[in-house]
Amino acid sequence: LLFAKAGTGKKLAEKNGYRLDFRNSAQYSHALGLFGFHGPAALRYDAELALSKGKYSLGFELRPQKGLAHFPDNPGKRMPSNLYWGVSLSRSF
Repeated sequence: LLFAKAGTGKKLAEKNGYRLDFRNSAQYSHALGLFGFHGPAALRYDAELALSKGKYSLGFELRPQKGLAHFPDNPGKRMPSNLYWGVSLSRSF
């Protein structure tokens, strides 16, 4: 599987040690035979709002996905297109 990602981020606000950032990226994956998939697999856009203080960050993410790959056992059926969401809590060391 080959995976490419290009993104950017922008500080939206900063006050009392808190920082609010908007991060977004375009993502592309290309299958190299994993689970029988070959060729373009998925195209994604990722958008995240992150609230940080010190070493901690709380993120809220939306990631729509456009499935490009066809299932090997059913060429008429594609990988599903979905809208993923997530919440993350991270700490930097």
